[in-house]
Amino acid sequence: LEKITYEIQSIDLENRTMDVTFTYIDVLQLADSITDPNIAEEDYYAACLEKISAGDYKTITEVVNVGFESSEEGYTLIQSEELTNVLSGGVLDYYLELLEEMGHE
Repeated sequence: LEKITYEIQSIDLENRTMDVTFTYIDVLQLADSITDPNIAEEDYYAACLEKISAGDYKTITEVVNVGFESSEEGYTLIQSEELTNVLSGGVLDYYLELLEEMGHE
């Protein structure tokens, strides 16, 4: 998560939304870059973390319309599929595509 960067492009206070450009690790590409079929789970995660530490990963950049609301701390983001996809490194979109292919909605 600490590798996710963002830049607020615009804010609509009336509708309580903002357009935010996010750049995040393409988790699926990172996963595919570990090619040893016999790797143990703990070694797999260690290899992914090594690649992240070394900056050896591709990123995705996209603009997401994010809702927000007032809170005691200032503002709180409203969860959405688009925001969850960013936080999951693109995995949510992939998962939803798989479900759609299987006929689930």
